[in-house]
Amino acid sequence: MRTLPEIVLIGLLAAATAPPAFSWAAEGHRIIARIAEDNLSAAARSNVRLLLPGEDGDELVSVADWADQVRGALPFTDPWHYVDIPFSAEGYSPGRDCPQGACVVAKIEEYSAVLADVGRPTAERREALVWLVHLVGDIHQPFHAIGEARGGNDIDVTFFGAQLCGRRDCNLHAVWDFAMIDRFPGSETQYARSLEESIASRSMTAGEMAPERWADESFDLARRALVAPETDLGAAYFRQEGPVMNRQLALAGLRLAALLNRDLGNL
Repeated sequence: MRTLPEIVLIGLLAAATAPPAFSWAAEGHRIIARIAEDNLSAAARSNVRLLLPGEDGDELVSVADWADQVRGALPFTDPWHYVDIPFSAEGYSPGRDCPQGACVVAKIEEYSAVLADVGRPTAERREALVWLVHLVGDIHQPFHAIGEARGGNDIDVTFFGAQLCGRRDCNLHAVWDFAMIDRFPGSETQYARSLEESIASRSMTAGEMAPERWADESFDLARRALVAPETDLGAAYFRQEGPVMNRQLALAGLRLAALLNRDLGNL
């Protein structure tokens, strides 16, 4: 396994030529990380600070988008960000959907085990933490859990009449990655706080902490949110799917915190 310093060096050397990543936008990943930071136990927060350099209370946010930044330099990691569940399937099947363990479900499970194992080298546990901060976010993006039209990347759309979604041509995946996020007012911190308030009474049960369940939830949401052959998306779609996206961002943050509290809270 490559250590985090080695991967960071590779990523920095290749940053100028890396292709665009297809994932929650950097803003989405930072929002998820902020929610997680706010919901860490005292023990987990202390152990996060031991593993990650950074300003107090901002460690997870500082690494939230790192996995996308190095994606072009490390193409073998690309399948780790998603799982292609067939549209006609009932849900996630590891033998069919995660060959050789190269999908977001398996990588979350793998890195969670590494993080919780105090016998592993610190560098490996640090790397596992950085990946988990990102991948728990990715699995909650509905179009990271469906194979139809390459997760919506092949469904070209306009969004509020625009053919460009921020940095690239609009497609359904891009609308979920960042175009809907960009329409919410306020700073990232304000956005994160509002999401936390909207789901403040939500508690995490042990049965809810399975990545397979998160993939199935996202898969079901993606099937309902597919729009082909309609491709002109606007206010009606945003009213319908914006709250779904917000809930997924909030759940990702709370579940990331619960995972870290479990893996780091008793060390």
